[in-house]
Amino acid sequence: GSTTYSVKKSSNNLVSKTLTFTTSGQKIVTISYPSDYTNTIEINYNVKKAGEINVYTENDFYNAINNAKKSSKDTTINVMNDIYVYDEITWKNSYSKTLTIKSPNKSTITGTHSHRFMNIAKGNKVNIENIEIKGCGKYSSEVYSDYDYVGGVFFNNGTLNIKNSEFTSNYASAGGVIYNNKFVTITNSEFNNNEVYYSGGVIDSGNFTNKANVTITNSNFSSNKAGTYGGAVSNIQLLSIKNSTFQSNSAECGGAISIEGSWSGDGTHVEPDKSIIKNCTFKYNSASSY
Repeated sequence: GSTTYSVKKSSNNLVSKTLTFTTSGQKIVTISYPSDYTNTIEINYNVKKAGEINVYTENDFYNAINNAKKSSKDTTINVMNDIYVYDEITWKNSYSKTLTIKSPNKSTITGTHSHRFMNIAKGNKVNIENIEIKGCGKYSSEVYSDYDYVGGVFFNNGTLNIKNSEFTSNYASAGGVIYNNKFVTITNSEFNNNEVYYSGGVIDSGNFTNKANVTITNSNFSSNKAGTYGGAVSNIQLLSIKNSTFQSNSAECGGAISIEGSWSGDGTHVEPDKSIIKNCTFKYNSASSY
């Protein structure tokens, strides 16, 4: 965006200039007077790009989400303070525009262990950047595939990109952080102490009919738990993990990662699983069965 400043030193000396900023954030501009360059003042700008919204409270956050759903432009929500979330968000933009949720100071979004954080509808895209999310989701020993109990933070039917973020103490019956049916990309992020009753302490991805895809780079998974498969990740479809660390995760099968091949409904083999795990570190993960 652009802004104009004018500073009047005296009745005969007016400085006026238009500035254009190409990035958002705090900007400090120093102005000196032409007749006396040692006499300066500083102006501190908080620059926002078009489509950016700063939120400070829970109500600000939900209002921004509701407005973004109707927008014909991509929306970025800057979470300026720690906030609590009290209801599930469904991200479904009328124009299939992208929602980005980020924080300049890594604010925390905390749930109440009574609902997930967000459902991402088919054909929609969400970016999560520099945020900590904790205390979301719930689980039950009686259900596995019930919509209300899978995906402690995200139930994804669209595209989810996570960068420089942290997820702690989220729960579900499957997919403690993410229950994925489409596309997930994770970069430089941390997943700690997330837990599920069944599979995928952090991520439960894919089934035998969809084309789910998970890509993980430079991320850490620590002390996550699953009751059955995949203490950190349970995957059926496409999976790529590079330069990441898995430590002290646990499950009945696949203490860190559980990978299944693709099969048709009658048990006929369709194709082998397509998984890439490269330059990763595994320490102190445990499986009670195999």
